[in-house]
Amino acid sequence: MKLRRWFLPAFLCVAALVCLWVMVPGAQGKMTEWGLEGMSPSYLGRRGWNSKTLTPGDKITIVYYPLKDGRPGGFYVRVTLPDGHTVDALPQRSG
Repeated sequence: MKLRRWFLPAFLCVAALVCLWVMVPGAQGKMTEWGLEGMSPSYLGRRGWNSKTLTPGDKITIVYYPLKDGRPGGFYVRVTLPDGHTVDALPQRSG
């Protein structure tokens, strides 16, 4: 699992899953777009998410599982919002 701070230009909430598109600063400052998949809207809703949880333009911190082949993307686990509030996207394991 990895943790990064990113800029959120857009997100999509559809029946099957919630996707985040984030802009990640690279080594020389060049921004790269990443796509991150998540759980379904109904699952996230039970964990406190709603249609106003994320706003395009937010600067967020994401804990995620990266793609194994190294492409820019993965599966997000937890998002820390600009106000410091954290929303989980997966159950947290203890220990």
